This record gives sequence, structure tokens and C-alpha cells, in this order.
Amino acid sequence: MKISVVIPCYNSENYISDVVHKTIHILEENLAKDYEIILINDGSIDGTLQKLKEISFKNKEVIVIDLTKNFGQANAMMAGYNYVKGDLIVHSDDDGQTAIEDLHKLINEINKGYDIVFGKITGKKQNSIIQNFATRVNNFTSTKLMGKPKNIHMGNFWVCRRYIIDSIIKSTDPNPYIAGLFLSVTKNYSSVPTNHHKRKFGKTKYTLSKMLNLWISGLTGFSILPLRIASLFGILTSIIGFFFLATIIIHKLLNPDVQAGYTSLMSIIIFFSGMIMLLLGIIGEYIGRIYQNSGNNSQYCIRNIYNQNQ
Repeated sequence: MKISVVIPCYNSENYISDVVHKTIHILEENLAKDYEIILINDGSIDGTLQKLKEISFKNKEVIVIDLTKNFGQANAMMAGYNYVKGDLIVHSDDDGQTAIEDLHKLINEINKGYDIVFGKITGKKQNSIIQNFATRVNNFTSTKLMGKPKNIHMGNFWVCRRYIIDSIIKSTDPNPYIAGLFLSVTKNYSSVPTNHHKRKFGKTKYTLSKMLNLWISGLTGFSILPLRIASLFGILTSIIGFFFLATIIIHKLLNPDVQAGYTSLMSIIIFFSGMIMLLLGIIGEYIGRIYQNSGNNSQYCIRNIYNQNQ
């Protein structure tokens, strides 16, 4: 079978050459002679594009897709998926932390009949408290809202079959959530333990804001449960407000001299105002997604493609 390795690249000029050469070595030595490596330059502002072009000129199996700006990792992945020709598609990162030498474990597992196999990272390096917390929150919401099994870790290293990719690239969502797309097309997946290397250069590109945006995309893109929760909150607060008002009226009728408390009044106003803003925010997220999709915004835009065969 032909293997396609897709690697989104952003500001990785210091290590992308080593990542690609190591990937080629692993593929040719142990896994496949028929392969391709698709590198997507996601609007890098350093010398990454020049490095990618040099790699593609020296290796006919390497294809470089140059995007016009930074669209984000998921959008860059969708751009690469539209050009894959392999029977098995592998996703790997550009920072050298992915243990590509463990790829044979994923392929051995997928040969058992699975559609997708994820690498479950063990011994992960350089994770901050915020990143660990964000990962736990994302896993929890994916499990509760999208039906992800608890034992499956949907990280950045996986292998899947071609028909899965052919299905998810039909999505026109300008903010694609890859894990959600996978969960929407198949339940036949597995995971195997893989290593995780220490970062040699720079720092993670997943800032808190990017992780938050990713989490919101997954939360609002594949489930209407938040809207249902918002409705339940509205009903609950209405019931609480009704009984509280009834209690005040009865208390006032029984004790006409009782003065209404300023503190309790302000507490009630703040509580219900906060609930209203929360529910409006959730609804606003859905309206925003409808607006974006109705405008037919592009997932990505390709400036050029570099390959020896073109």
C-alpha cells in the first residue's frame, strides 16, 4: 500500500529538514517503498518555505503546498488531505516531537481492520499546567458531547484509511475540527502507546488562545448539547426566580414592616445577569458559525505547489 504522510509546517525552519529526513528513513527502511510526504507551509514568517522547497527539489516523493497566509493547523491539514494519493494517510507534526519511529505500531494496529489508529503519547515532555488542563477539558467534552471513548487519546499522530479522508474533505466548514470529523464518520478506531520526544528548538505553537479556539470549535461544531443545557439553565433560573419572588411577596404580606435588602437585591441582579450573558454567549457561538458557513468562507488558499514532477 502507498503511504501518504501529511505534515503542516509553521515557522519550523530549524528542524523541519531533520523531521522529513527521519520520516523518509523510517518509511524506506521499515514500512514502504511507495510513499509521499506532503508538507504544507501555513503562512510561515521565517525561512520555512525555502527549506521546504530545498527538500522537495532533492526528493521527488516530497510535495510542498504553500498557503497564502496562516490559516491554522486544521485548515492546513485539510489542504494537504485534498492532495493525498496514498491508501494510508499519516499525520505527523513539524516540531520533531512526534515519534515517527513508532509508526509501525500504528500500521500494525490498523492492519487488524481499524479505520483510524491514534498514537497514545506516553512520557510526554514539556507540558505546562495550562496545556495539561486544556487537554483534560478537551478529552472530557469530546467524550460527553461527541461520543469519544475514554480510552482513546486523539492527539497529533495518527494513521487512517483513504476513504476516511475522502469523506472528511467534503466538509466546507471554515473552522474544521478534525477530531470531530473523524468521530462523525466512523466508530471503528483504536490507539497504541507511542513515545514523545523533547522539543529541541523554540516553544509550542499552541497558545492558550489557540487551544481555547480549538475547544470552542469542537464544542459548538458537532453537538447541540450546549444549546439544550442553555435551555435547561433558562428553565431552572426561571423556576428559581418565580419561587424567590413568591417567597418575597408572601414574606412582605405577612410582615409589612420588613425592608427589602439592598445586598440580596444586587445579588439576584448579578446572578441572573450573569446567567443571561452566559446563555447569550453560547447562542452567539452557534449564530456565528451559521454566519461563517453561510458566507462560504474558504478553508485555505494555495499560492503554489512545489514538486519535481510538476
